[in-house]
Amino acid sequence: MRPSTRPEGRFEQLWLPLWPLASDNLRDGIYRTSRDKALDKRYIETNPDAISNLLVVDIDKQDALLRSMWDRDGWRPNAVVENP
Repeated sequence: MRPSTRPEGRFEQLWLPLWPLASDNLRDGIYRTSRDKALDKRYIETNPDAISNLLVVDIDKQDALLRSMWDRDGWRPNAVVENP
């Protein structure tokens, strides 16, 4: 993957591992794969073993966005991702 100056390409370059663990079905196993292939998978590793730079919180509620932003004066999320 070539370095990019596009804003949409910066997240992958800075935060995702080059060879993350990824899978579409956890029962079939989780395997290391290239970043490009992993981004098409349902489950993907966010933090490599040596570095923890992301905290991923899964909120399974209808009002998840509101819950992530409400009453957070001292800290706010850098990114919120909604999966339809």
